[in-house]
Amino acid sequence: MDRLPDWLQLERRARIDLAFVVVASILAVVGFRSTFAGGEELLVGVPAVLFGVAFGVVVVQRRIELLPAVAIGAVLFVLAGGVIAIRSAALFGVLPTPGVIVGLGEGLVSGWIRLLTTVPPAGEAGSLLTIPYLVGSLGAALSTIAALRLRGHWCALGPVAILLVSLLFGTERPAALLLHGIVLGGVLIGWVALRHDRRRTIHLGGGARRRVLTGGALVFGVALAAPIVGPNLPFADANPRFVLREQVTPPFDPLTEPSPLAGYRQYTGAEREDRRIAQVSGLPAGIPLRLAVLDEFDGLVWRATGRGDALAGRFSRVGERIPTTAEGVPIQVEIELLEPHGVWLPTVGIPTAVDLEDGRSQRALRVNVQTGTAAVPGGIEPRSVYRVDAVINAVPDDVELAGLPLDPRYREPDPDLPTEFVELAAELRGGAEAPYAKVAAMAEALRTDGAFSDGGPTATVLTPPGHSLARLARFLGSPQWVGNGEQYAAALGLLAQAEGIPVRVVMGFRPEGSGRTTVTGGDVEAWVEIPLDGVGWVPVDATPPQDNEPDPSIRPRPRELSPEPQPPPPPPLPEARSSADDLEATETEIEDPEDSDEDEDEEAGSRSWPVALLALGTSGLVLSPLLAIVGVKRLRRFRRQHRGAARARAHGGWAEVLDLSRDLGRPVPSAATRREAAELVGVPPASGLAMTADAATFGAQHPSDDDLVALWREVDEVLAAARGARTPFERLRAAVNPASLRPRR
Repeated sequence: MDRLPDWLQLERRARIDLAFVVVASILAVVGFRSTFAGGEELLVGVPAVLFGVAFGVVVVQRRIELLPAVAIGAVLFVLAGGVIAIRSAALFGVLPTPGVIVGLGEGLVSGWIRLLTTVPPAGEAGSLLTIPYLVGSLGAALSTIAALRLRGHWCALGPVAILLVSLLFGTERPAALLLHGIVLGGVLIGWVALRHDRRRTIHLGGGARRRVLTGGALVFGVALAAPIVGPNLPFADANPRFVLREQVTPPFDPLTEPSPLAGYRQYTGAEREDRRIAQVSGLPAGIPLRLAVLDEFDGLVWRATGRGDALAGRFSRVGERIPTTAEGVPIQVEIELLEPHGVWLPTVGIPTAVDLEDGRSQRALRVNVQTGTAAVPGGIEPRSVYRVDAVINAVPDDVELAGLPLDPRYREPDPDLPTEFVELAAELRGGAEAPYAKVAAMAEALRTDGAFSDGGPTATVLTPPGHSLARLARFLGSPQWVGNGEQYAAALGLLAQAEGIPVRVVMGFRPEGSGRTTVTGGDVEAWVEIPLDGVGWVPVDATPPQDNEPDPSIRPRPRELSPEPQPPPPPPLPEARSSADDLEATETEIEDPEDSDEDEDEEAGSRSWPVALLALGTSGLVLSPLLAIVGVKRLRRFRRQHRGAARARAHGGWAEVLDLSRDLGRPVPSAATRREAAELVGVPPASGLAMTADAATFGAQHPSDDDLVALWREVDEVLAAARGARTPFERLRAAVNPASLRPRR
């Protein structure tokens, strides 16, 4: 074997230092296990550490200056990136390609925040492995340079920095508590002590040898006692583990928030309608408070999407003034919010400025300029006071609006609605042709022929809440329309879309009086708005008056819009009348046959019960494993839904969806994010649930009990949709499939 070049020949001390660098850096890289959890931290971290050590040796031995070293290191980082971090994009798994360069760039720029907002384990999702590759190689290189060029203890900062980054980007659960607390700590202490002793001469006599042995025994004893004594010391658990994942506020996405219209009945009913929601000053008479504008129906709820088009707008940070081209009467309203509704902040008219007294809420404020909806991610505290500057427009009367065309900026919807909705919309609009005339005619029919009921205990006709497509189909298909603003506004929105009219649903409060007014739960309302050319968004209300009570004599059963003729009922049977003689004769005639039949039945029963018992036992033996699988799944669901921390229970809801998909034969890769997994699950409600679960997991505030109830309600809807797309046999097979009970690879 050829002799190594002179510049690669290292002294014994240098080789020992490099061994400490490699061991300490690899132990520190293990900290990424809580984030990746699939061994990727070692598959990438170990080669990265070796690469960094080799680069550091070359820099020191060849005496390369700082700027050339940085340039050379960047080139080598890209060349080695395909082999170490992004093998899937490398040519033959080795050579760098444009995909490797792009992946490394994305990982260095946006990978940090993506790693914090990705549900562990991250696996090989995207270019996230660039982070342990960069941290491991850079930390090892700096530690090597410090060990070979500098004196003292600076060399230990490299592994410490690697460990610190891995912990900050990890989770609250430690990756390897004993490994880092004892082994890594002992390695670093021993390395620092060894380098310290090199600076002085030690005479190893009997006394010195005893001191070395005593010191070693002391360090060993402390290392063993620390994991036992440390957790039992006072204030050991005084502060939770600090990780950046818990401090990150994701970009506000309204799709991750529950639909406010779904919580309509939080304000209705005899026990709730007197609750004080807000105290308002300066609100003109007849002007409502707007809680949220909902622009899309996903089959389950009306939602605010904020996707950025003309209909939905986008939620953005705003300064002191909110840009708007709207003209009207300027007003200023002061609101004291006594009972918040999630993240949604009530506004009025078209806001031109929103000023909150709470600085944190002001910094977090997002406003949708197109819809006038305001939100505070993370929620707003009760009794918060804020001021809204806005403009309000006078709406022309129905005669002026009747012939106006739609605003050409808004495209016609293309909803996939059942035929019954289209036929009912055509029936209710009558001969109306103009857009506003159509919607006004349908609203008038609902308001006139419909009945009002909040479904409370005092209601004459009980009506369930909700406005899903199935709920609205039952609502519109009943012989008597019974509901409140939630059902009427949601139904009118779908009927308008069936006529090709762009529409959005608004939920808010319409208090009585003006000036200083108290808003209560009984003031809640919901209505629709349509865009007319030259006028803007015009409100239309379809909710009947509250005194229009339903008729209890009309049974609230569904009816067919095009019923088929039913056969007439059979005539009633005449009453049997007989004399005593006839009855006695009849009894005499049938006495013997009955006795003989009973004897035969008893004899057959005495022969068949052992066979039935044997069949029952055999069936139970065969079915018991299947029933056990079903029982274990039910127990797992119960524990996920009701046990553990709030974030863990939110994550458990999403885990139920992944397990069902796995049982149905469509396993989702563990490296997929929730939004990617939602597309693979293959049902539309899964996307909304993925966003809701992300918000509950990564939100600034821990989800409340109400948030978890709403999340698990979405889980049930997704599970029902996934099962509904399969045949009964496939659903039965999934119920007894033990695939989700096995550990994921």
